[in-house]
Order: sequence, then C-alpha cells, then structure tokens
Amino acid sequence: MINHTKGAWKIKKLPITGGLAIYADGELIAGGLTEANAQLIASAPKMAEWIERVTTKQGGWIYQADLDEAKDILAKVEKK
Repeated sequence: MINHTKGAWKIKKLPITGGLAIYADGELIAGGLTEANAQLIASAPKMAEWIERVTTKQGGWIYQADLDEAKDILAKVEKK
C-alpha cells in the first residue's frame, strides 16, 4: 500500500502571492507552484494508485479501462 496523505489533492490559489498550492483535507502538501507543477503534483496519488493496481494487483495485465483511466489522468495533468 502506498503511504501518502489521504484525501483528494486540490489546487488552490494562494491569496497573498497568487501562487498555487496543493491541499488535502486542509493540510498543505506543497506551495509556491506553477500551474503545470500544481497539476502534476495534484495528480500524483491517482498515478500512484494506478501503477500499484496495474503492477501489483493485476499482475501486469492492462485492460481498456486502465488505459482510459491513464488517459484521463494525463489529460488532467496537461489540462486538456
């Protein structure tokens, strides 16, 4: 099992600096981020869960639903 801060990782704009930060359940994960880095970091839990499921739980088998999920994760990172 992956050990990371649980909960949805959300991007929020910092009121004073205007920079971006990542929060999960009110806890600051990272701050002072660019848009691209914020999108990437916020997607990290989903990426890790996907990798763990495909490599460990599915024994390396990748199904169409897995590919669709990977495309969705990448689209969020790339903000498409």
